[in-house]
Amino acid sequence: MRISKTTACWNLLLLLAIPCSVGAQAKSAQDTHKSAGEFVQQFYDWYVPRALKHNAGPASDLALKYKDRVFSPKLF
Repeated sequence: MRISKTTACWNLLLLLAIPCSVGAQAKSAQDTHKSAGEFVQQFYDWYVPRALKHNAGPASDLALKYKDRVFSPKLF
């Protein structure tokens, strides 16, 4: 059984595209993880000093009042 040149070229292109796709997905996951970590750090940098002060109500109310946009509706 012989494989046509067209079939061989398509198979070669497919094999070359797979590692590129996997590499792009891995980098995207790393970027997402990094940006999520940066978001959390920025939030706590803002929240902790305020939460440690003596407030009239629960410290969690600060986040709900001033950072409500970072919570999903269900979590809020």
